[in-house]
Amino acid sequence: MTTTPTIPSRFYSLDALRGTLTFFIILFHWQHFFYDGGSVSAEFIPSAQPLFDYLKPLYTQGVYAVDFFFSLSGFIFFWLYGEAIASGRVSAAKYTALRVSRLYPLHLVTLAMVIVGQFVAAAQTGGYVVYQENDWYHLFLNLLFVNAWGFESGFSFNGPSWTVSIEVMMYIAFFLVAYLKLARSLIVALAIAIAGFLIEKHVNHMIGMGFHSFFIGGVVYILYTRLLAYNLKTVLLALTPVCLTIWSIAVIDMYTGIAPDFKAVAPQYLHGAITTMDSSLYATVVLIPFTILFLAIAETLRGRLARRMHVLGDMSYALYLLHFPLQLTMILVADALGIDRSVFYSVGALLLFYLILFPMSYCSYYYFELPAQRYLRRKLIPRKD
Repeated sequence: MTTTPTIPSRFYSLDALRGTLTFFIILFHWQHFFYDGGSVSAEFIPSAQPLFDYLKPLYTQGVYAVDFFFSLSGFIFFWLYGEAIASGRVSAAKYTALRVSRLYPLHLVTLAMVIVGQFVAAAQTGGYVVYQENDWYHLFLNLLFVNAWGFESGFSFNGPSWTVSIEVMMYIAFFLVAYLKLARSLIVALAIAIAGFLIEKHVNHMIGMGFHSFFIGGVVYILYTRLLAYNLKTVLLALTPVCLTIWSIAVIDMYTGIAPDFKAVAPQYLHGAITTMDSSLYATVVLIPFTILFLAIAETLRGRLARRMHVLGDMSYALYLLHFPLQLTMILVADALGIDRSVFYSVGALLLFYLILFPMSYCSYYYFELPAQRYLRRKLIPRKD
């Protein structure tokens, strides 16, 4: 008789993946250094960016890391809170306190940093850098974390925080699903993911992306829990060549732009579906789910996979929210010193940026975010006597 494997107390490999993906997003945003006001300069040369020949997929398609973020969050939330909310162990008040204490302190600090930076930019040049909607109305939206809920006129202040705003919306939607005891339902998670895809294509791209990818992560978690009843070594053995093939196709396409002709080997009735399967859909319904499932099963078997890299996951929120304030600061310094923006095409500028961002993010997490989180949770979550 075989026993069901124990779900790990923490998925270190998924934490490490989240941190790694943050670096991808930052490279995708390297073009910020070459913005003239709210749009990229006509003189910008994408292929001249640091180490472009080697990092081309990150510069050109790093945006897909956002879908990965949402799916990782979905997997983690279904795992961490699904049963806890359904059973009443985590109330709405406690759930809100847990999320606010984790997200809000650094959000508020980085928002203040960008306000100061954009004020300096406006004084120096008469305009803002990259993100233009920096008025009182959009400040109010940012303070409430609803700056990407459809009320906005465009990106504002610390622009990358739009994904955190969408995450907050997903947290609310997920709580309702879990509260109704539907977090175990594969059909419900899949239906919401499909609805999200339709919203993304036809109504609101950012909100739809959030629902689609977050609940795809939920689908993966539900499948993962069902696979626990089987021989995981066999499952992992079967998944390995599948994941290698999926990633090989993705890497070839990212570097060469030449995707395999699936129509040549697919039945006629699938041709319409293949035609509509763009790179985004391939990433969200094939690449991302299989990668998360593979890592979750591998960690369940091995235990503490990538444990030493968990610091990347710890720092990922800081890396993400601090990267634009740092970019803004470096732009202001370069402009004030009369240094041409072409300096940011150099590998030295890239190394300097990361040499500043990495310790900033480390200190932010361990010396600001964690203490603030503990303080707020002591204040907001009543202790049981």
